[in-house]
Amino acid sequence: MVNSPVRGCGRNNDEHVTTAKFSVKNQIYTHVCGRILSVQKGSTNGFGPTFYDRKPLHSVDGIIISHGTSFTQRRIWTFASMISQQPEDIKSSCPCAYRDKNWPNLIPQFIGSNYFCDSGNPSLNVAEPDTYYSEDVLWDGKGCSRNNTCCQFNKPPWFVTDLGGPVSKDLDVSILLNGNRRNEDVIVTHIELYIW
Repeated sequence: MVNSPVRGCGRNNDEHVTTAKFSVKNQIYTHVCGRILSVQKGSTNGFGPTFYDRKPLHSVDGIIISHGTSFTQRRIWTFASMISQQPEDIKSSCPCAYRDKNWPNLIPQFIGSNYFCDSGNPSLNVAEPDTYYSEDVLWDGKGCSRNNTCCQFNKPPWFVTDLGGPVSKDLDVSILLNGNRRNEDVIVTHIELYIW
């Protein structure tokens, strides 16, 4: 739990990565589905961190679901939190929201198209530090501005993915942000994960 006006879980310090492990108890599975709902705090940058650092852990402001160790980690799904519903700056955005059709291919290959992107901030590219945008929940498939297609891309809130073969690794859910907590965070309010 974090000390905030929103009941949920987020980073407990300014570390760039906070991870919770979900045990599968050695069960073999080939598919993962689920949903994560969160509240945006401050000026998250979507896939913007890719512009500054090409490392896998700094590829998004948001949440990733993965399995395996840091050396063999495989991304299952990515939840990107962009600065606003109407971003003017590509460095704080996602392809489904940026108005320029010439979006550069900056989403890393290990993410591919397995992601949702959203913002709780309705303003035009401005987000205030220490502000919780709780009126529009992240990744629920609702509240997108008419200028973006993020509520249609991959049909949130539920994701489902075929892993391409059997695995028995535990699931990791990691909050990733390249800024400090005052500037940006995502507060997880609901999480459901299923394997089969």
